[in-house]
Amino acid sequence: QELISWLSIENFKKLLKVLRNHSKYEEMFYFVVEWAEFDKVERESKLFELLQCIPLTNLGWKFFDEVVTERKILTDNIKFNKLISKTLSKGGSNSSIYVFGGKNGSLSSVSKFKSSTGLWVETTRMSGKRSHFDCVVIANKIYLCGGWNGQQSINTVEVFETKTQKFRSLKPMKYCRRNFGFVGLRNYLYVAGGLDKRYVNSKTVQKYNIETDNWEKCKSMNKKRLNFSLVEFKGKLYAFGGSESILECYDPDQDKWEYKSIEKKWNNQINAISFQNKIYVIDVDRSE
Repeated sequence: QELISWLSIENFKKLLKVLRNHSKYEEMFYFVVEWAEFDKVERESKLFELLQCIPLTNLGWKFFDEVVTERKILTDNIKFNKLISKTLSKGGSNSSIYVFGGKNGSLSSVSKFKSSTGLWVETTRMSGKRSHFDCVVIANKIYLCGGWNGQQSINTVEVFETKTQKFRSLKPMKYCRRNFGFVGLRNYLYVAGGLDKRYVNSKTVQKYNIETDNWEKCKSMNKKRLNFSLVEFKGKLYAFGGSESILECYDPDQDKWEYKSIEKKWNNQINAISFQNKIYVIDVDRSE
């Protein structure tokens, strides 16, 4: 990286072209910022020009929220802020929304909405029918896990490759589950709680290793939960709602759950999301 800082803008553009051909978009972004910061007085005027060489829509709002806000050379650049605002508001030509299955386990269809056309289209079907399941998006892949097939809870897992528009089956979960909490952290997917085949509410936790295609048991939650939100925040998992108003936090390094004291008491139906270093919680029952 130190050698990159000494490159002329002509040679630096050649490097960016190579990285783009290999879809190294995040690396491109970091290199451009570091190249400009190396000699801010002389190079800041070239920053906007170089950033336009990067397909910013492939980075997404989360990348800019977590990374860009820490670089003063970017936050103070009016042209850059207008470019990001325009890019994210339009969603970009590659921005899509996917809807998988549903209707009480009677659907295996997948619908795709593309922002560039404003149209919904049908794409590759799932390997089987499922509803009451959940998805996690990691590196342009959508992981689908468990659910209800119209007759019983299931343990099947598959991943949808957004580039190829194809599904690939993965190793099934150790337990059949629906209405569970599902979240990704590092190289793992965590499944917590939910209903099993016998319609029994569970507190068990299992995690999937993306690299080895294996499932492992984790420490169970202290309380049984279903229809709740499992959220990753600063390297830990938080369980909100789902038959319990008590908040629990999981430390993956210690494989340990512990209660967290909060003044707010939640109902069963909870939706939560982490955004800008905060966790936002929606109480569906109370519409709060």
